Order: sequence, then C-alpha cells, then structure tokens
Amino acid sequence: MLLRLKELAMRHRWDNVPIVYKLFSALFGVIAFIIVILLSYLWGHESNLMLKKEQDVLYHQSRLIANDLGAHLGRLQKEVLFLSRLEVMNDMVTRDMDQRITKIMEQKADDLGESIVLFTIAADGTIPSSSKVDKINSISKEYSAIKKAVKKQKNYFFWGKNLYFFAPVYGSFYTHDFLGYVVIAYPLENFALQLKTDQKLYRWLSPPKLTGVIYEAHSPVFDKNDYLYHSLLLDGVLEGWVLHYAMPKNEALSLLYHFQVLFLSVLSIGLILIAFLIWIIVQRIIQPLRELSHTAMNIALTGDYTQTVPERGNDEIGTMGYSFNALMFTTQLSMKRLEIEREKHFEKLISLIVFFNAITRTDTKEATIEIAMDEIRRFSNAKEVYFSLDGCKTQGAVTIALNAVGNETPGLICIEEPALEKESNERFYAALERMLALQMERIELLGKTKAALKAKSAFLSAMSHELRTPLGSILSLTQYTMIQPKTPEPILETLGKIENSAYHLLGVINNILDLAKAESGKMEPHADSCVPQELIEDALALVSPLAEEKGLQIRTTYEPIETPFKSDARLFKQVVVNLLSNAIKYTEKGCIDITLHCSSGLFILEIKDSGRGIGLEALEHLFDEFYQVHSVDASGLKGSGLGLAISKQIALLLRGDLLIFSEGEGKGATATFQFRSF
Repeated sequence: MLLRLKELAMRHRWDNVPIVYKLFSALFGVIAFIIVILLSYLWGHESNLMLKKEQDVLYHQSRLIANDLGAHLGRLQKEVLFLSRLEVMNDMVTRDMDQRITKIMEQKADDLGESIVLFTIAADGTIPSSSKVDKINSISKEYSAIKKAVKKQKNYFFWGKNLYFFAPVYGSFYTHDFLGYVVIAYPLENFALQLKTDQKLYRWLSPPKLTGVIYEAHSPVFDKNDYLYHSLLLDGVLEGWVLHYAMPKNEALSLLYHFQVLFLSVLSIGLILIAFLIWIIVQRIIQPLRELSHTAMNIALTGDYTQTVPERGNDEIGTMGYSFNALMFTTQLSMKRLEIEREKHFEKLISLIVFFNAITRTDTKEATIEIAMDEIRRFSNAKEVYFSLDGCKTQGAVTIALNAVGNETPGLICIEEPALEKESNERFYAALERMLALQMERIELLGKTKAALKAKSAFLSAMSHELRTPLGSILSLTQYTMIQPKTPEPILETLGKIENSAYHLLGVINNILDLAKAESGKMEPHADSCVPQELIEDALALVSPLAEEKGLQIRTTYEPIETPFKSDARLFKQVVVNLLSNAIKYTEKGCIDITLHCSSGLFILEIKDSGRGIGLEALEHLFDEFYQVHSVDASGLKGSGLGLAISKQIALLLRGDLLIFSEGEGKGATATFQFRSF
C-alpha cells in the first residue's frame, strides 16, 4: 500500500511538470541512450580494431628496431675490418713503438663513442696498443675466446659485459704473416640505452643462456592485460636474443579517448545550447501561457472578468493575449447584460410569488379578481387596470383571460399601457393567467369539496343513528333471550352467532366513523402525562385471553425510559390493541415479541410475530382503506379492512408513523409504531 501511495505521489509530481521540461527530459534521455549505444559500439568494436592495428604497428616497429640494431652492429664489424687492413698495423711487429696504432685506436674510440674500447692483440696474446691505456702491454683475457670464435667461423663473441668484434691482421710484407687481431669491445649496456624511450613504452632485450655473459635485461613489471605486447626473436649477431615491445592500451586507444572527450564536449555544448533554447522558449512561450492559464483560473474562481494578460508584441503569443483580452471584454459585457436580465427575471419571479400568495388567500372569485388587479397595478405601473366582460377599451391593451380552465364566469383583466411590454414578457403574462385560472379552479374545487364533506357528514350522522339504534335493540333482545333459563341449546347457539355478527357490524360502523373523523380533522388528540409501558400492558390485558386460547407466548422487552411522556392514552391504546389483535389473529403457533426503546426523543414500539406473514406485493397496499391481506380470520369472520388505515391516521396524529415489514408469506411480520411525546 505504501509503495502504491509513493507511486501515485511520483506520478502526480510528474503530471505537474511543465511539458517543455518533459520534452527536454525525453530529448536528454534519447541523446543519453544514443551516446551509450555509440560508445558501446566504439569500445566494443572499434577499440578491438584499433588494438589490432596497434598490434601490427608494434610488430613493424619491432622489425625496424631489430634492423637498426643489426645495421649498427654491422657498422662496427666493418670498422674492425677497416682497421685491420690499415698499413699502420704493420707496427704490431715492433709492438707499436711509436704508438701510431694507439693514437688511431683512441681517435676511433672517440669517434664511435658508446664507451667502446678498441685494442689489438698480438699473436702471442699480448696487447700492444689500445684506446684504453691500462690495457697496453697486458695479456689479453679475450684471446682464448677469439680462438673459439674463429673455430666457429665467427668474427664476434659475447663475453662478460661486452660484445666483441675482431678481425685478423696480416702483414703487408710479401709473406703476409699473421700479426694478430684488431678487437672492438662493445658494452652490452648500450642496448638498454638504445631501446630506452621517453614515451610510456617498454623495449628491452633478453639474452639467451650464454656462459660467461653478464647482461641485465631491465625487464619492466607491468600488467599484460593493460598493455599490448610483442616479442621478436633476433638473428645475425644477436641470434637467440629476443626483442620485447610493450605499449599501454590506453596509449593505443588515445585517439578513441580523444574522440570520446571531443564527442562529450560537443554534446555538453549542445545540451547547454538546448537548455538555453528551452529557457528562451519558456520566457517567450511557456511563461505567457502560464500567465494566461493562471488568469483564466482566477477568472473561473472569482468570476472577475476584468482581469487581463500582458500583450507582448505582434507575434502569435501577442495575438493570443490580445484575443484573450478581447474575449474577456466581450464576456464582461455579456455577463453584465445577463446580470441585468437575471435581475429583471428575478423581479418578475418575486412578483409572481407575491401575486400567487396574494390570490391564494382569497376564498371567492370576486375577491380573487380584485386582489389580482391590485397586484398587477403595483408591479406593472400600467396606466389603467380593470375587469371587463365585453373586452378592453383599446386594441393594444394586455389581456388576461379568466376562463382558461373552464371558468363559468368569463371575463378579462385589461392592462392599459403597462411598463412590461407584452411582446418581451409574453411568458410572464401567461404565468399570471395560468395562476388566476388555477386559483379559480381551486375555489370551485374547494366549494365542491366542502359540499361533499357536508354530505358525507350528514350521511355518517344518519348512518350512525339509523344503524346503531336497531343494532342496540338487536343486541339487547339477543342477550335477554340468551339469559332465559328455558331457551333451548340450538337456539342459544344461533343467538350467539347473531350476537357476534352484531358486535362485528357495530365495530365496522365505529371504524368508519373514526376514519371519517381522522380524515376530516375532527379527531383531535388530548395529550396528558402517561407511561408508555403501562399503556402497552393495558392493551395486553385486553387481548391476552385471545393469545391464551391459541397457546401463544407473549414476550415483552422494555428499555428503561426516564423521559417525561405526554400523549393521548385512548388513541395510543387503540393503535397498540389493533396491532396486537392482528398479530394474534394471524399467528397459529409460536410467540409474539414486544420491544420498546427510545432514541433521540423518538419512541419505537416493535411487535414481531411468527405467523402467516405478508407477501411482498401486498405490503404497499396494507394501509389502503378496506384492503384485506387475508379475507377470513381464524374465527371464520371477515375483517373490515379499516384497522391499519385508522391506526396509520392515529399514528400520524400522535406525531409518529406506522410501518409494517415482512420477508414473505409464512415468515411472520413486524409492525413498527413510532411516536413522540407532545
């Protein structure tokens, strides 16, 4: 539930966001999505191509470096060969007495640089000359290595920390005697210097496993996952050596990084420009629309049509503001006209109400016509208002006919030169005519009703005298005959039936008289202090013998009531007795529950039985006069059909009501008697 509320709150906040911001958010989302897809493609596809390309570049650069190393070492070999063929090398016979060879060696070592040492080795293994003075006249340690290299037909060898190139020296005499060797000692550490770079690249050599060779490979430590790596097996002088080349992948992908930075920079500038454009749109379009919407809402809430919006320029927004202000001005004029018309119609309505109230207080047609003319003179400001049987004095007079609803006294009320013209107030004058016609009809109906009531009263009085007198004589004679000792039993049974029928007929007559009194308003309650529980018990005392004959159980539940109570005890008991009699009459077995309680000054008496019940279609006719749900009761006598109708009228007189409810036939019924204290 909490998540649902949060979702609704978020949706409500999103719905309140201006549409331009929604469009910007959508555009930003689309651009971000495109960026992600593009960068994913670049880093997933193009980066592999670039890395592969850089791997090829590493291979070619490795080949170039290997070629440069080979060429450099080849030049050193040529230098040795060149020096060995110089004529000055014949001085090795005299052990370089005048040090010409030594000077050449020193000069050549300076020219070559790289800490290279040049020296000669005589046939006996001594060093007669050298670019390094401390080696002169010493026994060469390299002589044995040279002999091994010669056996292998090589003019170079690795020993210690140097690479040595040598060439044999032969005398320029006729005999071409072997004089010794010219040797160049090339420090192996020069390889590291040659391969060193200022960039974030790694280049190094790793030697094969050679005895007596001391070389520090200077192998760097790096993560191969972050570097492009290539190794090349060398040949020639450096046969067996491996050239290694490593480049960081980020350097290889620097172009892609630069493109990404450029792309994101351009995108950022584009988004800033879009945001600036949206700001301009908000200021030029959205803001005027907000002002228009706010003004329209204020007009709707306050009804003040004088409010306007600023008119900005002659573009579409300015034209819309001008049109809106023009609409409000036109609406304001229309509202003023409608207000004037409303006031006029309201005055006419008040005049009609006053007119109707005035004529409805009259009892005769003549008084009605006189009052009607007085009221018309008051609100019409007419020159003359008069009644005529023959017609009006002028042809342009407004006429109100009095025979629109069958009036027996034809005539016209003529209105000369009224302030309210007939053409624009035709419905108003028609309403006056209709009211007068209805009042005339009401007076006629009232007269007929009074005559009918008078006739009814006369009939009831005659019936009361003509029927009650013989019924009293019949009852007296019947009861006198029944108490005679010599009356036979069959005759007593017949006399009992006559007595019951007479009492029944007398009850019907009394019910008719009570109903007539209630309908005519002659039955007036006489309120006095009493206790509802006691009145109910008195009614139970009257009907309990009937319940005992059937073996019915009567259960009572009274809520304690301390509120003072005033009512007509006779009428109250008449209703309760009627309800209890019906419950007992139509219940063959079971019980009858009586409950009484009070809520907010309303007393509620419920009488619930378990008897025959009432069909749903019969419930709406229960209080109709002479209506009978069950045509014959248990004793075989028909009811009058007036008991509930009279009880309903009495309940209304006692400031209450009477309700009957049943779920259907065979399911019992519940009578609810509601009443209030006087």
